[in-house]
Amino acid sequence: MHHYGGSSVHFDRWLSFAVQQHLEELDLLIQPNIFCIPSLYYCIPSLTVLKLDGLKLDDEVFYNLIMGCPSLEKLFLHDCIGLCHLEVSSPNLKSFELIGIAHSILVEAVNLQSFVFDSRCREFDGKLKLVSCKNVRNLTLNDIVYIPSFEDVISEFAILASLTLVDCDIEIIQNQYLKVLVLKRTIVEFDAYEWDEIFEITVDTPKLVSFHYEDVNFTRKVLLNSPNLEEANIKLDYDGLRKKIDMNWYFDMIDFLSYFDCSKVVSLYVYSEENLMFPERLRKFCRSPLPNVKHLKVETRCELKSESLLREALLWLSPHTQTLSIRSEENKARS
Repeated sequence: MHHYGGSSVHFDRWLSFAVQQHLEELDLLIQPNIFCIPSLYYCIPSLTVLKLDGLKLDDEVFYNLIMGCPSLEKLFLHDCIGLCHLEVSSPNLKSFELIGIAHSILVEAVNLQSFVFDSRCREFDGKLKLVSCKNVRNLTLNDIVYIPSFEDVISEFAILASLTLVDCDIEIIQNQYLKVLVLKRTIVEFDAYEWDEIFEITVDTPKLVSFHYEDVNFTRKVLLNSPNLEEANIKLDYDGLRKKIDMNWYFDMIDFLSYFDCSKVVSLYVYSEENLMFPERLRKFCRSPLPNVKHLKVETRCELKSESLLREALLWLSPHTQTLSIRSEENKARS
């Protein structure tokens, strides 16, 4: 049922009828958040998929609902209000997607394979605990200020294959089994450019093969230990308006890129060619940061003004590259 806007009496009657039909999937999208699931419907043993969007819940109601659905495999909880200490205990649960905020989150699901949590407002700095979730293969976290002992949490996931962190303040990522890593910083931090310090993120992932990194601020450096990296996709959509692109900026860029020299393929997306137009006097006394990269791909958002000069700078950047691709997003859109 989508976008229900009727009375609570009609809602209760409809839900009572639906539950009696041996449901396997229940999808509720309520606008606004005014309805609670009554205790009559706690037990739905046939249910395998539960999607709740816009409901008014409390901790006890939700916990009892989950306990009454022993066959549950997929759980989607979006923008439900009233939850403080969210607890999910479900032995057959394989996928859990949570969008919204709670003060603490406890998930106990031995067969959980995928977990997505988006706090939506960057106010979550509470406790996230995944217990007996050693089968998690895909983990996605959005808008989280701080997770205590995050490195200890993911180090326990023996078969974790993919990790995505969007606007999360995580300093250490350490996992011996991780193969795909996505880090994104999408929030523009205008005051960050007044700081001299470049924040460091330590990534110790020896089996990593694919790394995608986005940062609109360029205030972070990734200390990467991934000797088996096959491809690195780096998007630095920095327009230079908030901080001047000067010699110090190019020094930081060289240092930043040097950690991706372990990758066979490096793809760079930048705002304009100026971001990579390393001055000739700098190239004379600085070592190339990507001497071992075999394939270099560069794309700019703005139109290219001097592809030949950019190519010269890129061949210094990666002197032993076997292939070099240069294109402009604006030129591509025009063609």
